[in-house]
Amino acid sequence: MLAFSRLTSFLLFVLSLSFLTCAAPTPKSNELAIRGEGAGEAGVLVAACVDLRTKVVAHAEVIAKFNDLAMVKAAVEVVVKDLKVYADLVLKVKGVKVDADVQAEIAAHLLVIVNAIVKICASIIAKFGLSVCLDIIATLQVALKLVIDNLEICIVGFVNVFVKLITDVQLKAIANVRLDAIVKLCVDIRVKLNLDVKVLGFLGLAL
Repeated sequence: MLAFSRLTSFLLFVLSLSFLTCAAPTPKSNELAIRGEGAGEAGVLVAACVDLRTKVVAHAEVIAKFNDLAMVKAAVEVVVKDLKVYADLVLKVKGVKVDADVQAEIAAHLLVIVNAIVKICASIIAKFGLSVCLDIIATLQVALKLVIDNLEICIVGFVNVFVKLITDVQLKAIANVRLDAIVKLCVDIRVKLNLDVKVLGFLGLAL
């Protein structure tokens, strides 16, 4: 009975992630004005991020339906590959100059990608258990963190913009699926920017 109750709670949590994805800031690509030197490279970054978002969201929907761990692992490998391809692209255009609107555009797309990855992690934890899924989650986290780190190298100050978009509810969801490196990054940036850190108590963290 306890196991059933836990499974029900986790499934409700996974469902809530769909609403988080829908509630994420909606980028308006057709309204962007990418200006100045490096405009072409910035446009490539945005377009590639849109493509990555589409792929990861689609993968999350499919993986959530899998009941076979081998199928999950194979699908996650594709997600990781997609993330690394984008991370490599980002690093090739490091130092590109983009305006605030473009930074916000990419950050909003990235937030949807993060929510989709959280959905993947939550769904597999609910089906297979946390201990079985830790390696899968770690693999996803490494690839996701690489994307974030490379975007910060490419666009100085990007991480600040990105973290500001993450709500307390989303941060708790990230923590619940053991994406610990992402949580630490968000907390560190919140502290640096003097943002609200009351959520630390709910996460069991201390400054």
